[in-house]
Amino acid sequence: MTEEATEEFLSVLRPYTMLVVLDGKLGPFGGITFVEPGELRKSIVLIDAEGDRYVPLAEGAVSADATNLAVMMKPLLSNMLGPTGENMGFFFLPATTEAGGLIADPLGEGTFTVRVGDQPFEWRTPLSSAIPSKVCPVDGEEMSGAWSYCPWHGKKLGAK
Repeated sequence: MTEEATEEFLSVLRPYTMLVVLDGKLGPFGGITFVEPGELRKSIVLIDAEGDRYVPLAEGAVSADATNLAVMMKPLLSNMLGPTGENMGFFFLPATTEAGGLIADPLGEGTFTVRVGDQPFEWRTPLSSAIPSKVCPVDGEEMSGAWSYCPWHGKKLGAK
């Protein structure tokens, strides 16, 4: 993908925090009863580090291109994962606060929480999947880029 094509793709998603959510109950014999995505929508709340709460945007408030991405992903996931993929819900929430800062900055230091019903899912940022790994100066072991110090040697981690 060219840099220009990548930028065009990312520009579609930048206004949003996109969540892909699945909820279900496992039965005694391994059957899963899924919560329908329409019902899931009512129970999702994104909470930023300041405690401000955000709910999924109404479907009409999401751009046609972002909506099309979710529509294209749904059959892909359904084909790969069967009923699990069929019941995954794609939800778009705002990406920025009223002041213009990112609600869930994957590269900055902070936290955010996604609540699905009564269940909180908490993340610390930066997200290790979004930043390069670091290396322990003592033994050269590769570590999470989100860490500042080696948990075994207590030494400051360096760039990979």
